[in-house]
Amino acid sequence: AWDWDPATGMVVHTDDLNANLGEPVRTRDDFVKLMHPDDRARVAEAFQRAFQEGTEYRQEYRIVRPDGSVHWIA
Repeated sequence: AWDWDPATGMVVHTDDLNANLGEPVRTRDDFVKLMHPDDRARVAEAFQRAFQEGTEYRQEYRIVRPDGSVHWIA
């Protein structure tokens, strides 16, 4: 699980997610760069909608690890 603080731009995540990501993620932009290119627009739209409406954000998407392997995040 992860959370984004819009005031600071910092991302906070669990150790489990950090292990799955394969590299440190400190900002939302860092996180987006890890996303599979085919998922970025859909996830960004859902994130923006949840942020504007003040609702919970939930999406499934793929990340591309530094070694090139793909991992689903739910």
